[in-house]
Amino acid sequence: MYIKHILLLVFLLPVLIFSQNYTLEELLDQAMTTNSTLKQSKINLDISRARLHSAKVNFLPDLSAGMSHTEVLKYDDRYQQLKADNDLQTGTDTAYLAVSKSIALNNVSYFANKDARHNYRLASISNEMQFQNVVYSIINSYITVLENQKRILLLQKNIEIQENIVSESNSLYRQTKITQTQLQQSEINLLNARISLLNAQNTLNVNRKKLFDMINIEDEKRDFDEISMYADDPAFARELETSQILRVREHEETINKFRTAMTQTKLDFLPSLNLQYRYNRNFDIDNFEPDGVSTSHTVGLSLSYSLNGIFRNHFSYKVDKLLSAQNDLKTSDLIKDITLNYNQFTEELNYLKQLDILLDSRMVQAAENLAIARQRHKLGLETQLDLEKAIYENLEAEKAKEDNKYQLIRTKLNIDNLLSNRLY
Repeated sequence: MYIKHILLLVFLLPVLIFSQNYTLEELLDQAMTTNSTLKQSKINLDISRARLHSAKVNFLPDLSAGMSHTEVLKYDDRYQQLKADNDLQTGTDTAYLAVSKSIALNNVSYFANKDARHNYRLASISNEMQFQNVVYSIINSYITVLENQKRILLLQKNIEIQENIVSESNSLYRQTKITQTQLQQSEINLLNARISLLNAQNTLNVNRKKLFDMINIEDEKRDFDEISMYADDPAFARELETSQILRVREHEETINKFRTAMTQTKLDFLPSLNLQYRYNRNFDIDNFEPDGVSTSHTVGLSLSYSLNGIFRNHFSYKVDKLLSAQNDLKTSDLIKDITLNYNQFTEELNYLKQLDILLDSRMVQAAENLAIARQRHKLGLETQLDLEKAIYENLEAEKAKEDNKYQLIRTKLNIDNLLSNRLY
């Protein structure tokens, strides 16, 4: 008996696993490793990190080492040729170690390192933005798929109701209890229901394809589990803090990078002052005694000024100041745009919350009306057509409630995404 149960379980286990619904968490976890946008963003961040490390290396002193071999050949008139014996040749083998470092007023290595730091911060912010955008798009598509998945179920029920209404209307029309216009209206309602179902199925297919293309995996054609976002946060209150928004942080870092370039341009007005130090130590390979080692310290200070550079720098700095004023305007426009979107989403959320209260009342009344219609139908006080219309009204109330529920989730998601709050 137990063996039969075990064999049945083994047989049904793959079916049960395959029939398991998709969850939002499952698809997001998949996207973290398969989404091509996130992969590319990670590569760009690694490139910026490597360039930053490369720029840091430029701060280190220049260290060099090497070996050399020299020979001095003497010309002997007696042999009329070059001789290579010890009497006519001197040769030396030496090794050297040199350490040098230059420090300049407008040091190229310093500003290259600053620029690399700005680029790394920008790459880090861009990586966060790409992550946020991918997660937002996946959740938004998931909601759309789930919304249409639920809508299709309700529309299929609606078609059954409309078919019953058309059938009942035909019967009443033959009995001359309703007009031909009323009959045709019921048929039009049935056609509208079928059109709505077709549109919902098409929207479902398009968004499923879009979703799985983003995640970069095959669609196993499973249904989607209900979403639980914001279920534990019915109040949902978010404050507008522009300093935490990724778009603002990216813009501010771009301005900081530009200011660094302006500082470099300002220093170009000054004379080029360069201090150099070089430490050199030579070794005679054949003689490591003190007599075979020589050490030298070299210090140099140079000052120069480009006479025509002042005109070139003047116009460069003028352009930089104009660009700086332009950046200030862009900052103001960005904050204004974010504030406007935040206010619009907040107003929409308040509207949807009020609408949700009214839809709850509508569902209660539609359910009560359906219960009364069923009782009256049993008593013969209402026709089958009246009952079908009551069922239809109850279904419409349920559909409106479902639509508003997903719109509430989507609006909250839009607010969190705008404020760069973590979505996953």
